[in-house]
Order: sequence, then structure tokens, then C-alpha cells
Amino acid sequence: MLLQYPFNISSRMILRAEWNTTAQLKLYTTSNYGYAMARKLSPEDLLILKKVAPELVDNTCGHAGWEFRSVLPPVSQHVSTSSNDFRERILKLSGEELNYLVNLIFEGMESLHCVKKEHVDALVEIVGERISKVKAAELLELYKFAGD
Repeated sequence: MLLQYPFNISSRMILRAEWNTTAQLKLYTTSNYGYAMARKLSPEDLLILKKVAPELVDNTCGHAGWEFRSVLPPVSQHVSTSSNDFRERILKLSGEELNYLVNLIFEGMESLHCVKKEHVDALVEIVGERISKVKAAELLELYKFAGD
């Protein structure tokens, strides 16, 4: 059966499906995409946040009054002064760290909802340069689908 994307299963829209090396199907869904699942930032997340935004003294959003639940939105909304500044901050990440964040986005655990459009464009460009053009295109498609 040939699937046309996006399609719906159990009230979640499937954006993409792929088989992994052990013949398991991985579905990329809209499960809370845009509104990342509430999560406590892991030690790895906090290290990445500190790397790209060392001026953040703590991991609490002063505006909302709660701890950050994603890495990219606070960098975009509270720290970066321009798309070039955001780009330079993301370029500080290793390939492994960047891939980690991108995978979290596709899993619905890292939000792009509050990331400024010009910052998403910079992220997509970097992903295209450092990870793959296919992954960058999928990231942009996901962002457009979820709405900016």
C-alpha cells in the first residue's frame, strides 16, 4: 500500500514514516508538535542551552514564571538579537548536539512553536549544511505544517 502524507491515525496526523535497520516502522506524527510535550530539561539539554546562551543565569522563563521545557525557544525569544546571532549560537553546537535537537523536534519533545520564523530559517539552513538537505527539508515541512 502506498501512503500519501500527511494522513491520520488515531487523531494524530502522520507526517512521515520510515523503516529502521531492524525493520521497525517509525512514524513522525503531530503528537503535540508545536506545543512540545512538557518535559524537564535533561542534563544534556541544560549543557546545550548553556553552550548557546551562556548569559542565561537560570533555566526559568521570567515572562511565564516556569522552567524552560525546550532549548530553542528561550534562545530565540530571550537571548538572540537577530537571525545572524541565532545562527552563530547554533553553529557552536557539535554535529551530535545539533542532530540530538533535530531528533527531539521530530519526536515532539523540542518545540519550534515559540521560535521566531527567521530563526527557524537559520536552523533549517544549518541543518542542511551540517546534517542533510533531506532532514532540513523535512524540518521546514514540519514547521510549515504546524504553523508558524
